[in-house]
Amino acid sequence: MNIQILGLGKYLPTEKIENSFFASHFGLSEDDIFRQSGVRTRHRADRTSGETTVKMGAIAIENACASAGVALDELDLIVNVSAIPEQAIPDTSVLMQKELGLGNSGISCLSIHATCLGALRGLEVVAGLFQLGQYRRAVIVSSEISSIGLNPADPHTYPLFGDGAVAMIVEPSTESYVEKILFRSFGDYASSTMVRGGGTSIAPNNASIADYYFEMKGSQVLRQSLRKGGPFIQEMLGTERTIEAVDWIVPHQPSGIGLRAMERFFAKEKMLVSLEEYGNCISASMLLSLEKGVSSGQIRRGDRLLLIGTGAGLSLGAALLVY
Repeated sequence: MNIQILGLGKYLPTEKIENSFFASHFGLSEDDIFRQSGVRTRHRADRTSGETTVKMGAIAIENACASAGVALDELDLIVNVSAIPEQAIPDTSVLMQKELGLGNSGISCLSIHATCLGALRGLEVVAGLFQLGQYRRAVIVSSEISSIGLNPADPHTYPLFGDGAVAMIVEPSTESYVEKILFRSFGDYASSTMVRGGGTSIAPNNASIADYYFEMKGSQVLRQSLRKGGPFIQEMLGTERTIEAVDWIVPHQPSGIGLRAMERFFAKEKMLVSLEEYGNCISASMLLSLEKGVSSGQIRRGDRLLLIGTGAGLSLGAALLVY
């Protein structure tokens, strides 16, 4: 696919939550919290001070444009891949457009809902749109405030997730920088990761607060991900590629247990990890890890990357690309 990453930018909320908060909340030690989550710090958005999904996403887009040397009005497509919208209607991407001061620009906007795999789906869709010749420069943005839907009584999910936003500027290229993208979904395990409210299943006047809490059967997700992961990776690489030819693995950041389980497939020293610092930021996690690798100098132009992860569904997704 003839598409190239020009630059990345992020926004992290001001408030950083240490494990001491959760240790006190659940009557556990800080080490207990880290052992079960893999997280030491995570950021929490303060919506009352303006850290909204839309505002965080807009700042991330501005920072990505600065990194890429691109003006905002040089974008002609905004693709929001956040798992959690600002509101049901209108689309979050349009609200981000307005926040950027582009509300009368006519720049095309859309959203893609693929939970933790949103960034990869966004890359796939934008690459296809570029091939049609409709757009010349796009931003893929994820802004997640997961903390709003976490159950404070759940010691497994409450400390695991973080808030944050990240954006990636892409444009068509004469070279095939994205070598392959692959997705596989298994709806038999759809009930393993859910938020029950927010759609037509439960009417708003019949919903309770519990219907809007995130629910996850972590052991089932991990078991099925590992069972299907080996064949999926083999299908992704095919017979013409080897994992040794990949410079960096950029995984979704599911949990400490999930990342350790990935070591059966990938060398630990090649995996870029941001979980300990940011927590699981849903669709923003993968791009936050990518941004961290680029800004720290670990990832350099010409490096071959494998972006890979799982999402609700159960879905598996991966992209092999050259940065």
